Amino acid sequence: MTRNADLDLEEEEADDLLTLIAEEVKKRRLGILVRLEVDKKMPDNLLNFLINALHTEKNEIYRINGPLNLGDFMSICKIEKRELKHRGFTLRISSYFRKQEDYFKAISRRATYFSIILLFICIGQ
Repeated sequence: MTRNADLDLEEEEADDLLTLIAEEVKKRRLGILVRLEVDKKMPDNLLNFLINALHTEKNEIYRINGPLNLGDFMSICKIEKRELKHRGFTLRISSYFRKQEDYFKAISRRATYFSIILLFICIGQ
């Protein structure tokens, strides 16, 4: 997402230029959307949702073929809204395995297969 980046800096009046720039950057986050990059394969219903939610026009949408900059999405993890968070996963050991002394022998006896579960957890910094 690209927003209008006009910064109106009055350098002569600023005691601390870095503070002034930081304040202007915060304001810029609320600027007008001028470009939204989405994957070429994004379903139209999801794209229409974004267009409505971001109050943008179709001519500001750029469908790209390739990965988006996923690093930009890390800030989403810091948003404190419960509905955006994935529910935690609680590990459960099956009753069969709780009775076993050696998991590997139990696996070989039952020809049990395991799949690896990857959990992505947003860690606030």
